[in-house]
Amino acid sequence: ARCCRYTAATMPPVAIPVTTMPIQVRLRTVFRITCRRCRVSWSLGIPLQKCSIHGNPMKTTIDQTEIAWEDAGSGHPLLLVHGLPFQKGMWAPQLSALSRKRRVIALDLPGFGESGPPRCEASMDAIADLLAGFCSALSLGPVVFAGHSMGGYAGLAFARRHPKLLRGLVMVASRAISDTP
Repeated sequence: ARCCRYTAATMPPVAIPVTTMPIQVRLRTVFRITCRRCRVSWSLGIPLQKCSIHGNPMKTTIDQTEIAWEDAGSGHPLLLVHGLPFQKGMWAPQLSALSRKRRVIALDLPGFGESGPPRCEASMDAIADLLAGFCSALSLGPVVFAGHSMGGYAGLAFARRHPKLLRGLVMVASRAISDTP
């Protein structure tokens, strides 16, 4: 038996059985999702929020890179991206407080926290493209992107490469110019 429930996405429906109840989702790309606690893993067209029983963050595979993330609240999405050497847990107070007014998603960048090792080149442009794939996978639409330190650099690359996915950019303890070597 699976421990996690799903919410349905809109658009042309396709039934996918989960235990005995089918759900309606739209399929674009198949993503792999794993509950951290019970290790149940499955593929779905649209990855969803948390294990409803355990409350654990979900894991989604984008471009062969496993991304761990947490999701709370509803409304216009706010994407929280940590800096070096942190992970999504640094955003716990903001996730809790801001999710009362909007949907808040915090993720671990590749190679940090509970995400898998990066399968892309080590550049802000590659991270921005991976984050755009993540936003598309979750059907987030335009997001407010909040990046701390290195996450702010990723936010600038995201704004430059994917402006249609951006509603706003917040840079926390970051700079709009490169660091000196």
